[in-house]
Amino acid sequence: MPIKTITNPLQAWTAGATWGTLSGDNEMTQQNANLLNGAAVTLYTGDIVAIDVTGTQAILPPAGADPRAIGTVGGTYQDGSYYPPGSSNINVRASGGGWVPPQSSATQAASMGFTNGSGTVTFTGAAATDIGKQIILGYNASTNPNPQVYTITAVTVGTSYTVSPTFNGTTGTYVATLQMQPQNLGPGWLPSASFPPGVQVPIVTYGFGRVNINAVAAVVASDLIASTAGSPIGARTAAGAATAAQIGGFIAVALEAYAARDTSLTAAGVPGHDSVRAYIGGF
Repeated sequence: MPIKTITNPLQAWTAGATWGTLSGDNEMTQQNANLLNGAAVTLYTGDIVAIDVTGTQAILPPAGADPRAIGTVGGTYQDGSYYPPGSSNINVRASGGGWVPPQSSATQAASMGFTNGSGTVTFTGAAATDIGKQIILGYNASTNPNPQVYTITAVTVGTSYTVSPTFNGTTGTYVATLQMQPQNLGPGWLPSASFPPGVQVPIVTYGFGRVNINAVAAVVASDLIASTAGSPIGARTAAGAATAAQIGGFIAVALEAYAARDTSLTAAGVPGHDSVRAYIGGF
């Protein structure tokens, strides 16, 4: 499998996982597999995935500490320069990167029903394949003064969508835009990457990336992370506490403590996706 290079002009990976401390290595590497999302759910950067029996699809791990877990969602087509010096938000882009083709995916304009404070959007054209797509409702000073981008998390075919976040505006029927989410392939630490079912998803099988670990405050650097059954979220085993039976079932080694986690996805309405920097591989 080819090894991809991640340029590291701002020293994103440094001794002690701190920012701005120069290291001698301006390039980092990953091994990647491009698979189809066969998990039937949207996958996000840092999600732990396993490989299916055909060797072509990324699926949710069938069991905890499953040796079929091959890595975490991430990519190599954008460099490591997303942290300006002093920044702690991986959504802040300093330089580099770009949208993955197609840059202008098909969009649909349609009348949809919105209710203030509700995460339900009514739409008679709602299709099962719309899960993971975005709904954009334009700014209006009186009815939508705080426009947001809504992500479809569930579909009632022909009736409605469940979206995140909830609508914050005047209840009514408005023309909205339905579109695929732009797909950013980051080097394992870019949280805006999302991959609906059926699309190609890059998997970091070895090297530097992120791993989703939620509500486990005890995580510290050097802890081992294993898969959990039917979930993209990892489980922690403290460094030095692994048993012989567990060897081979770990998919990542944490490089930072849970207190340093990124919460961008959780804040955007995707629960359970707090991530830490990690070294991905089979351990």
